[in-house]
Amino acid sequence: CMHTLSRRIAIVLQHEEQRCQYLSRQAKLMLAIQDEVASMSDSDGSQSPFHHILPKCKLATDLKKAYDSLCTTGVMRLHINNWLEVSFCLPHKIHQIGSHYIPPNAIERSLKAIRPYHALLLLDDEKVLLTQLPVDCSPALVRVIKTSSATKNIQQLAQDADLALLQVFQLAAHLVYWGKAIIIYPLCENNFYMLSPDANISTYSPLADQFAQQFPGNDILTVLSKFSLPTSLSQFKNPLAPPMQERAVMR
Repeated sequence: CMHTLSRRIAIVLQHEEQRCQYLSRQAKLMLAIQDEVASMSDSDGSQSPFHHILPKCKLATDLKKAYDSLCTTGVMRLHINNWLEVSFCLPHKIHQIGSHYIPPNAIERSLKAIRPYHALLLLDDEKVLLTQLPVDCSPALVRVIKTSSATKNIQQLAQDADLALLQVFQLAAHLVYWGKAIIIYPLCENNFYMLSPDANISTYSPLADQFAQQFPGNDILTVLSKFSLPTSLSQFKNPLAPPMQERAVMR
C-alpha cells in the first residue's frame, strides 16, 4: 500500500516540478534550513532540523499531515502545492469488527460478492459525505449517494439513479472500500432484527447525542431496547396512524 501511495505522490510532484519547479524550491528551502540548524548546533548543541522545517516548508507540513492521518484514521487527502489532490486509504485500517481488523484480501472478496439484491448503507450523513468528495468527482457517484437508501436494493438504486447496474456496482464498491458505506440486505418489514452484543449502549455515547439531534424527542437507548429480542419492523406499524407519522416511525 505504501508503495502505491509513494508512487502517486511522486507522479504529482513530478508534474508540479515540470510546471513550476515546486519540488526543487521546496528541497532548496529544506536544505537551507538544515544548514542553518547545523550551524546553530555547532555553538549550542545538537538540534533537530525537523521542527524548524515544518513551519516554513509547505511540502514537509503536507507530508507530515498525510502520515499522521494515515496512522490515526487510515485515510488521507493531500493537496500538493495547494492544487493537485492525492487521496489514499489503508483498507485494513478503516475496516474492522470490534478491535479486529479485516485483512485486505477479505475486503476484496466481499466487494466481488456484491449482488443486485443487496443494499448500500451510507455510514455518513449524505450532506457530509458530499462535502468530502473531490471537486472533480464523478457525477454518477453523487447521484448514487443522493439516491441510495437502506430499503432499496442495488438494482432499484441503479434504475432510480439512471445508471448501468455494473457502474453502480463499481461505485458501491468504491464507497465500501473507502469506509463510507457497507453492504447489507435491504431493510424489510418482515425481516427480524436484533441488537448486536457489541453495540455501544452507553448513556454518554456520542451516538446518543447524534440520534437526539436527528430524531428530536426520541432516545436511542429506548429504541435499541425494543430490539433486545428478535423483532420485525412490521411490529412498529400502526395501520390507523396518519401516513406522515407512519413514515417518521419507520425512518
